[in-house]
Amino acid sequence: MAEPVLGEALTLNRRGINDESLVDKDLRALLGEPVDGPFAVQYCGIGDIDTCRDALWTAIDTAVTRVAVERGDDPATWLSEGQRLRFAPGLIDDDFRATNRPTFQQVIEFARPGD
Repeated sequence: MAEPVLGEALTLNRRGINDESLVDKDLRALLGEPVDGPFAVQYCGIGDIDTCRDALWTAIDTAVTRVAVERGDDPATWLSEGQRLRFAPGLIDDDFRATNRPTFQQVIEFARPGD
């Protein structure tokens, strides 16, 4: 979406901003919703909603086509099983599916009954 305007600067200097937040902010501005610190340039569709919509669908179609070439035509087979972890050092026999979600942290505390 912003690549034609920003070029390599977009990938070389992120400053902690990911593509999703850039797209979200640009789309909210395009739809007339309030945004903090609006961009000086309208990226998606150069501010035209129909052009933006076409560009987004083209990007989605391109990505799906690339994945289908690598992993086959059935989207149900595109995801891997995922990592399974066990409690250490063997406190609980069960294992659980782990998901790498660095924006969310969880702590589990186990206490003996009566403590």
